Amino acid sequence: MADISDAGDWLPVPYVARHLGISTSTAYRWARRGILRARRLGPNGRTVRVHRSALDEHDRIEAPTRA
Repeated sequence: MADISDAGDWLPVPYVARHLGISTSTAYRWARRGILRARRLGPNGRTVRVHRSALDEHDRIEAPTRA
């Protein structure tokens, strides 16, 4: 679990999706696949946060190609 010192480095998925210009469902899918560095938080693990580095490196993120 993230400690209080790095809490500001973890951002809500909708915010990250808007910043990257993708849908929230795509952002959740990328987090699940490991394309975005993400962490589940909260007592039930339903809250997902994406690390700020995903925004810093957004130019290097490539969308997976469809087969």
